[in-house]
Amino acid sequence: LATSFHNIGEQLLLESGMSRTHYDTLNVPPSACLPELRRAYHSLVLQYHPDKSKASESQGHRSGIFQEIQAAWEVLKDEARRSVYDRQLAGSGGE
Repeated sequence: LATSFHNIGEQLLLESGMSRTHYDTLNVPPSACLPELRRAYHSLVLQYHPDKSKASESQGHRSGIFQEIQAAWEVLKDEARRSVYDRQLAGSGGE
């Protein structure tokens, strides 16, 4: 593949022009350590997993949020990928 999954996740913020970061997605500060990231990720996965959809929420909306959570976790759980992402944020005027 020309573009790997993690490159897509890392570039999502920059290409879309969105101000929401992976840290925002997981509701953690940029200084969060791996155990904090893991707790936030697991909590959000339980809340937004598409299989746990509530009647009042659309399946598509929950699936979209779930995918954002997954993309954030894929980048932030890996020290090297997180470092690259943090540098990209700093270069784009983010966090």
